[in-house]
Amino acid sequence: MSELTGFTALERVFKVGSLVAARLAPLVFVAPWFVLPVFPWLIRVTLLLGLTAALTPGALQTAPEVAGDLTTLSILAVREATIGVIFAFAASLPFYALAWAGSVSDYRRGAAAQSRDLNESTSPLADFYLLATIFLFFSIGGHRLVIYSLADSLATLPVGGSSQLTGLAPVIWSCINLFAHAFSFAVVIAAPVLTVAVTTEIGLGVLGRISPVISASLRDAPLQALLALGVSFCCLAYSLSLLPNGFGRAIEQARELIRQLTP
Repeated sequence: MSELTGFTALERVFKVGSLVAARLAPLVFVAPWFVLPVFPWLIRVTLLLGLTAALTPGALQTAPEVAGDLTTLSILAVREATIGVIFAFAASLPFYALAWAGSVSDYRRGAAAQSRDLNESTSPLADFYLLATIFLFFSIGGHRLVIYSLADSLATLPVGGSSQLTGLAPVIWSCINLFAHAFSFAVVIAAPVLTVAVTTEIGLGVLGRISPVISASLRDAPLQALLALGVSFCCLAYSLSLLPNGFGRAIEQARELIRQLTP
């Protein structure tokens, strides 16, 4: 009897742990601080297993009994992955907003390049913006707040509940609204760089009408690129001063979206 009880308890731990991993997986594989090339798949899987092992004991206290058939478990895993995607999306928007701003600035000043290995466009300024944002995030302990919020979500919306998520439509609309706010923030950060680039181009064109020799010498010098780069660093410094509060708001919004899914 004791062996049967032990096997049943182990089976429950495995099921709940699998569902916890399904909820955490989107964060590990989508969040900007994990999708950088310096984090290979082995490290991401290791982090996923470590977070799952740390959060499963708490999830066991609130999770209901999970059916034993594979079909039900798969449906519940999809449910948990959906919850994880919503949380990861909302919590990651400040990072992507800065990366978008860097990409727009790079394209305007002609610094975007084509990656030979990935056959896709790369933006040095977007990468720099993202790395600076990630460094600030970890330096102020944002990762600890994310882990705490994930643990809180396991109590607010336990794994293994109903396969149907109530209030999903309003949550999707809220995600669209958050995306719009993040995109508008990226435009605001990139606007000074775009303004400097366009103004410099117009100024050189007017100067070319007045004195073609001076205009030609200025065009040969990287004047436009240097001005745009200087303004980009000023915009980044201003953005980083706003981000500590932005991180907190984004994570709180992610927690609020999870609460909206609570029956």
